[in-house]
Amino acid sequence: MAVLSAGMAIQAAESPETGLLKGRILDDEKNPLPGAVVILDDNSRSAITDVDGFYSFSGLTAGNHRVKETYICLLYTSDAAHE
Repeated sequence: MAVLSAGMAIQAAESPETGLLKGRILDDEKNPLPGAVVILDDNSRSAITDVDGFYSFSGLTAGNHRVKETYICLLYTSDAAHE
């Protein structure tokens, strides 16, 4: 099992008029990370990125919000000998 957490980029835009925070989670090579978990304000809310790495939170109050992301990647290997 491998965990990828370092080097992710968050591109976020906040719009105080609509109370919307949206962004995209990318890996080091700028590829989207579908299925990444995005946590808002110390576990108050969470979202999962779509197939293109996008997420959003709506209905937010104006001000600063803390965003944390996690992405777990499982790598399978086989040591079975083939005849």
